[in-house]
Amino acid sequence: MKQELKERKPRSIRKKLLSATLVGVMLVSMILPAQMSYAYQTVFSPFLVTGRILTPDKTGDISNWIEIARIDGFSLIVRQNFLNINEYFGTAFSPSWNTTYYGQTNQYANSAVRNYINQWFCGTAPGWADKLPFNARLRQYTVMSNAYNCLGTRYTENSFYDGLSVPYYIKAGSGNDVAFALSYSEAANYCCIVRNWLHANLNTDNCYSLPAAVWNFYSLNLPPSPPEVAKSFYYGMWLRSPGKLANTASALLNDGYAHELVTYQEPIEKSFGYSLVYPALWVTSDIFVSSATINVSHRYADTGATFSSSTETVAAPGPYGPYAALNIPDYDASLAPGSDPASGFVNPGDTKNIIWQYTRGWCRRQALPYYI
Repeated sequence: MKQELKERKPRSIRKKLLSATLVGVMLVSMILPAQMSYAYQTVFSPFLVTGRILTPDKTGDISNWIEIARIDGFSLIVRQNFLNINEYFGTAFSPSWNTTYYGQTNQYANSAVRNYINQWFCGTAPGWADKLPFNARLRQYTVMSNAYNCLGTRYTENSFYDGLSVPYYIKAGSGNDVAFALSYSEAANYCCIVRNWLHANLNTDNCYSLPAAVWNFYSLNLPPSPPEVAKSFYYGMWLRSPGKLANTASALLNDGYAHELVTYQEPIEKSFGYSLVYPALWVTSDIFVSSATINVSHRYADTGATFSSSTETVAAPGPYGPYAALNIPDYDASLAPGSDPASGFVNPGDTKNIIWQYTRGWCRRQALPYYI
């Protein structure tokens, strides 16, 4: 009997050790995915920035653009001024002539807002409505994103994050849905004064935004309300996120609040239902670079040794050079194989390497062989 107990005791210990190991594995399996999910969101979520401004000479558009977020070499930019969507002459820059209802439903895919943005980017808008020129510099830097499928919401605490779009590593200078309307999440985090969300019970909570987001909001040109109806009429920017109710969509109003408005056409005196269209884009951040680098070096052809070099920063886009060879007695100069031209044209971010190589003249080599 004692012998049996002694034999069973090791088995009991082994079972306990096995159970403890299994529990440990289960705990790790529960904790690790949560950490990985957190890391994914931290690394790949765009972060708020105080907006750099892109002027028309850097974009080819007629409006300034504001950088509001950044991630991994990409920038989220939004147009500073609303699109002139009215096709008739003389209506440009008038907010009252360029407001629109969102659409017949709150679905961005079928909305008038998406249609106006695509017409602008594709250059197909009718009449005098704004069109991005086909040769606009902006098109060299635009990329695809998941914005079309990342609409977000406006009526839960998750609304602050469920509509944050991210860029793809795919250049796209044309096509639908390269440009898009901001989501509620993007407006709330990157360019508003007060983040406002509607709960399922229709109660509203407000939360003040970070200083950089407030700065970005004031950089936008959201027209002020007409004085005679200032308390009941608000110009705003349509957002792509649907509202809680079937006939509402999100909008950023000129009072700095991100709200939801009715989507279909309403009598103008009610104001709600009409807002303006501001396209947004993901671009590569090098669009903000406005200079190029010129490296000039001088070396001996026979040894390859460099005896002089310099680096210069020049304005771009624009011409550069000419960067001439040095006048050294008894030596002939020529551009080395692989050298960039001594003069030409540079784009922002370019680097030109001009390499002059020097060889003793043939006659002098014959007369003075001991110099070689």
